[in-house]
Amino acid sequence: MKQFLANIYPLSMGLSMALILVVFVVACSENKFDLSKAQITTHQIDSLNTLISEQENADIEIVKRADSLFKLSLALGYEKGIAESASQKIRLLRKDYQYDVALQFITESMELLHEINDPFYQVMVYEEIGLLYLDIDDFDQAYSYLTLAFTYYEKNNKLKKKSYILSRIGILFKNNDLKKSKEYYQKSLDISIEINDSAGIARDLNNIALIYQKQKTFDTARVYYKQAMRINERTGNWNYYATNLLNLANIEKQNDNFEESIKLYTQLTYAFDSLNEKNKYALVLLHLGEANLKINNYKKAISYFAIADSLGEKFNFTSIERNGNWGLYYCYKQLGESDLAIKYLEEQHKLDDILRAKRNYQELTRLELQFKNDQLAKQKMWDQQKQKFILYFALALLLFFVAFLFQLFRKQKLKIAKEKLEHKVLQNELDGKERELTSFVLNMIRLNEKKVGIITYLKKQRPRLKMENHDVIDTAIRDLEYDQDAQVWEEFEMRFNKVNSEFYQKLAARFPELTLNEKRLCAFLLLNMTTKEISSITGQSTEAIGKARTRLRKKLGLTNHDESIAAILSSL
Repeated sequence: MKQFLANIYPLSMGLSMALILVVFVVACSENKFDLSKAQITTHQIDSLNTLISEQENADIEIVKRADSLFKLSLALGYEKGIAESASQKIRLLRKDYQYDVALQFITESMELLHEINDPFYQVMVYEEIGLLYLDIDDFDQAYSYLTLAFTYYEKNNKLKKKSYILSRIGILFKNNDLKKSKEYYQKSLDISIEINDSAGIARDLNNIALIYQKQKTFDTARVYYKQAMRINERTGNWNYYATNLLNLANIEKQNDNFEESIKLYTQLTYAFDSLNEKNKYALVLLHLGEANLKINNYKKAISYFAIADSLGEKFNFTSIERNGNWGLYYCYKQLGESDLAIKYLEEQHKLDDILRAKRNYQELTRLELQFKNDQLAKQKMWDQQKQKFILYFALALLLFFVAFLFQLFRKQKLKIAKEKLEHKVLQNELDGKERELTSFVLNMIRLNEKKVGIITYLKKQRPRLKMENHDVIDTAIRDLEYDQDAQVWEEFEMRFNKVNSEFYQKLAARFPELTLNEKRLCAFLLLNMTTKEISSITGQSTEAIGKARTRLRKKLGLTNHDESIAAILSSL
């Protein structure tokens, strides 16, 4: 059954990848993505990323799949897929010791990776970049990225991830500050114990043991390694179990217990070979070669160095290949076989040059990446400053606009207040004139009533007077009647025009056929004067005034008796 699953697994992976690539080609040929198609594709991307994440050992095909998923996610604008596939590609290249390829990928993709908006996915990538820099011993960059990841995990209470990052930072300090390194390991161990993470506990026990081993406190280191081994054996974590055993073997070699270390290394060759850990397998062969070299067993040492050299060449483990050649050189030198010793020494020098070139290339790539990071950081800072400038400018503009509106509002308010005041003054003036006009009209009415009374009285007394006095009486009556007819009207019209300056113009414009007397009648009616009052002022009878009003209604076009003349005159 296990063999069947082992055979079917690569097939299913291949079919899934083929389906993804078909969807990718079809999707790229369209101008627009159909939402339902995109949803199916992103689901497949997630599934394949999950499958790739379960692969501990890297190979060319798996790396290609991760790269294809990265490109497809970019085409879809799928942020989660971009982050997961990028982090998986970096992880796989790191596991395969292809550090230069990984650095080149990061350099080319850094701008895209920085544009990831979701902090969770961004940290996923930053963590892998930090681990890559940890592997190539770039302290500053590794610490920077791992600290970014740690800050996020601490803020979001991701204890397992927080513990893991602490253990990686501990490794970072291992070569320059053992005390600080141990502090980080201990913090990681405390969290692993708190959350009962067996794998984390075993990992941190192993790391603390490495500190004691470095300090040559071997007995304490053995205790920690054995505790880690028991946990890994119980949980079936054979890869880490083998790593613990390798560290124990190294202790025996450091203590010059070469026979015991050879036994342990030999046991490890079977373990790492079955786990398909080619690099660690080759590394153990180097240890076996060194241990046999220490006890002058040159022929056996040569066999181990030769296999390690062959594996290094086959799998591009340049450092192992170089050390294998050095071991072969030393062994043949001790055996007095100068030709072979020189051959392997020359190979070692060539490999030293290759390693130096690799390190230089990695350093150049690292500097290029750092430069790009600095440029992105400067651009980000400039963008932030630009946003601040725009914000401050907009705020200043808003304040200016508010101040302008306030001044405009204040000016308008003052203008309205001034207009109100002027209107009030005019209104008061008009009211005063109206009062004067009303008072004048009332006085004229009273005065005319008296004049009419006097004229009536004189006319009544005339027959009783002597003939020689009749002329005097007639003259007095004529004078009184003239004063009533001309002077009163002139006075009235003057005062009326002060109050209603445009009335006559508007009346003439609308009703040009009106006579002078009819216009005067309109003025009296505008003041709501009664027929009797008009009669008193004009000296005409009420009957004459009534007839004049009837004629005026016709000329004004008032056929409805409910409509008043005063109403239409007021509308002017």
